[in-house]
Amino acid sequence: GCITITTARLADVVLGIISFCFAPIGWAFYRDTPETFGLLPDGRKPPTPRASTAQEAGQAAADGDEDDDEEEEEEVAIEENWTLEEARRTVVFWTTSVSIGQLSLTGTAFVFHFRRAMHDAEIPDEEVDRLYLMISISSIISRIGGGFLLDKTSERFVMTLGMLIQGVGMTLMGWLTPEIAMVCAFIQGLSGGIMQNVTAVAYANFFGRTHLGSIQGFAQSAGVLGSALGPLPFGLAHDLTGSYYYAWLASGAVTFVNAVFCWKYMKRPVKPKPAAGSVYSPEKEAQATTGERKGLLS
Repeated sequence: GCITITTARLADVVLGIISFCFAPIGWAFYRDTPETFGLLPDGRKPPTPRASTAQEAGQAAADGDEDDDEEEEEEVAIEENWTLEEARRTVVFWTTSVSIGQLSLTGTAFVFHFRRAMHDAEIPDEEVDRLYLMISISSIISRIGGGFLLDKTSERFVMTLGMLIQGVGMTLMGWLTPEIAMVCAFIQGLSGGIMQNVTAVAYANFFGRTHLGSIQGFAQSAGVLGSALGPLPFGLAHDLTGSYYYAWLASGAVTFVNAVFCWKYMKRPVKPKPAAGSVYSPEKEAQATTGERKGLLS
């Protein structure tokens, strides 16, 4: 809209000014961890401390408070922190990374080739613009709904659901009509929003927050690769066959296969126990990590 009214250069300048306006807001209100405010992630509450004296302990046992304390302690999930090397040895790490790569690949290909596909189906540009708006609206809705589902279910369920929805949309793109195009646009925004919720929290939930930067940074390189390569096979398919028909069908098939892998393998991993005679210490792990960083910088 802004480019149409003015020019692309002026639109970039406006976006740059808006970005500068948001910078002080982020500096003023952004915080690294909820522990800064004495809170735990996801609204969890710390366990109730046990009675400090024998008399208080006896009274608590009489009232049944000790059982309540144990239940509360069980409700508080202990965060396990994995290193990048440990995470890369798990199946769930690669399953999640491939899912992110596939999401980026199909999403980028869809955006790049959507208008051309609409032209091949003789759908006018005015209708295509409305379809892009449909994608944005359904994505916003699904981000909210996907977050609710993540609170109530699991990463595996939500990611598999998003994959299945996207697979249906990609397959339907092979038989484009104005009505099907609207359905596919809604599905693309819906599935993308759902799966982006998972990618935002999966690595922290699976591997903890201590080494989240290195783990997520390594894993999301698959997303960058998928975004870079996504439009290429679709463009080649169109050049070789004269349509996107086989590209859409192949993309839908790959997405369905990936959904099966997500359902089977995208489960919270169990961290191996330390070797006999060794004692795990978060402080020692942090010191070792700091030493590795210093070694890299020296």
